[in-house]
Amino acid sequence: MSAEDIRTVPKSSELIALEQKGYIIGKKIGQGSYAIVRKAEYVDKSTSRVMKLACKIFDKENAPEDFLVKFFPRELEILTKIDNPHLVQVHSILQRGPRVFIFMRYADNGDLLDHIKRSGTYHIKRG
Repeated sequence: MSAEDIRTVPKSSELIALEQKGYIIGKKIGQGSYAIVRKAEYVDKSTSRVMKLACKIFDKENAPEDFLVKFFPRELEILTKIDNPHLVQVHSILQRGPRVFIFMRYADNGDLLDHIKRSGTYHIKRG
C-alpha cells in the first residue's frame, strides 16, 4: 500500500459512522490526483434494498490550496447538477473531518475510458 493509499483509507471511526448511515466501503477500484475511488454499497434501512455505489474519497489535508479553492467546489457543484440517465448520478456527499465522501451510482461496465478501450471511438448524436 502506497503512502497515498494510506492517506485515503477510511479510518475505523469513519467506517463506523458511514455504516451507521447505511454505507459500506469496499475495495479500491481507481484513483486520481487527489482522491481514490472505492466500491461501496448503500443499504436502505427502511426497505433493506442494497444499492451498488462508487465512493470517491478526497482528503482535503493532502490537496493543494488552489485545487480546494477553485476546482473542488466546481466539481461538487457540477456533480450535484447532473441530471441525465446516461451519466453517473450522485447519491450523496458526506464530509467527516478533512475527508469528503462522494457516493455515486456504480457503473458495472466501467467508465467511458474503459468503454472506448473495449469498443473504439464513441460517436454522440448531436441534436
